[in-house]
Amino acid sequence: MNEIKVGCARVSTLEQDLSAHIYELLDGREYSQTEIAELFGVSRATIYREIQRRVAAAH
Repeated sequence: MNEIKVGCARVSTLEQDLSAHIYELLDGREYSQTEIAELFGVSRATIYREIQRRVAAAH
């Protein structure tokens, strides 16, 4: 699996793809954060952290 260094952490391209898919679902506003978390098998906190990363990157 390919890895890309982001800051001091390594993020796999698969994780990047999943993050992109999470953002697509959030932007579509068809699914709630809870539904997206269940879809990906992660906690709501994980989805919230992804949103916070996106907001921080935008600034």
